[in-house]
Amino acid sequence: MQSLLPGALGAQLCAASHFVQYSKLAAREGCHEQQALAADRCARRLKRKSLGLPISAFTDIDSAATSETSMIRVSILYPNTGGSRFDLSYYVKTHMPMSIKLLSAHPGFKGVSVEHGLGGAVPGSEPAYIAMCHFLFDSVKDFLEAFTPNAQALQSDMPNYTDIVPVIQFNDVLISQ
Repeated sequence: MQSLLPGALGAQLCAASHFVQYSKLAAREGCHEQQALAADRCARRLKRKSLGLPISAFTDIDSAATSETSMIRVSILYPNTGGSRFDLSYYVKTHMPMSIKLLSAHPGFKGVSVEHGLGGAVPGSEPAYIAMCHFLFDSVKDFLEAFTPNAQALQSDMPNYTDIVPVIQFNDVLISQ
């Protein structure tokens, strides 16, 4: 099973060379807070780039990142692959209540949703994902502070409900109503 360590989570967020440099330095020093800050910084830069805003227009990217009031969504997606096992009942009744209890203790936790795929765009087709979980946090740093101390408990429970390696994606929430 794929390890979901904080460094790997951050690496999924941003593969840019500056993040890799921050992450390696922080990992060497054992400082997960620096990894989270680097991930936040990188996400904000990518957001600006995707919106067509020049990164150079922001003289102090770090202070801009901390003054923004956006949220992040951590999506954990379980691909619907043939021959795989996913116990939805266990996931909803046991694993997710444990996850919510552990992660919601952090003040940066804003909410969670759990979804079960019903079908694809074509009527009668299989869903791309059998299940999805979306955590809302104030920042990547907040998510990592909530997740890291509980990673072992959460990851060791995964074989109880699935053999699927989840796809994990960090998202900057731009619109939420």
